Amino acid sequence: MLSSWWPKGRMWWVAGGGFALFLAMLIAVLVAEKRPVGPDLAITSTVNQWALDGGTFRVWQAITHFGESRFLTPLSIFLIFIALVTKRWRVAVFVAIASLYSMVSWGVKVLVERPRPPIQHDYSLQQLQSFPSGHAGGAMAFASIAFCVVVMSLHGTARVIAGVVVFAIAVLAGISRLALGVHYPTDVLAGFGLALAWVFSVALVVGAVADRHVARTAERQPLDVA
Repeated sequence: MLSSWWPKGRMWWVAGGGFALFLAMLIAVLVAEKRPVGPDLAITSTVNQWALDGGTFRVWQAITHFGESRFLTPLSIFLIFIALVTKRWRVAVFVAIASLYSMVSWGVKVLVERPRPPIQHDYSLQQLQSFPSGHAGGAMAFASIAFCVVVMSLHGTARVIAGVVVFAIAVLAGISRLALGVHYPTDVLAGFGLALAWVFSVALVVGAVADRHVARTAERQPLDVA
């Protein structure tokens, strides 16, 4: 299945584009010595104030849960379970490895150690590091997994609608981090980029290894000359 959902050339472009986006944000943050980059703080402050003044702050608090591990992990486990039950081994391996994105994101957070935006709010923070946004990246990572495993198994209008929905949810999760005042736009974009790079790179590697295994198995099987 991992060799047929999408042309590999497009997957390379998505993985490469995601990595380029992440790298651009990382370089910008490091050059700025981890301080706000350009309009970073202004954008976060504006979106946060808009959410507060418009009375939508609690709505964004609810939306941000779509990027939390406690919400995404059970969904990933469910996909792995379905893949195992249906004997789609490469899909199970893909989802399991791709779901480790949160560990990749955490590692980058620890290495970069960028402070959170200096905005006063009552929203509790589990981590002090800001770059990249774990929620934005987590939501985008799962959206990418769902795209590869579920969306691309659909056809026609259903595929288009499902694809738009899963990625729209990820984008909204990213915007919610600005609305809550806990991340800069560069944090969110870096999370999106890193997630796309990770998931589609894993898809390419798992697909290539699985295809090679299938080819070797076929070579070892004796020809039926009867």
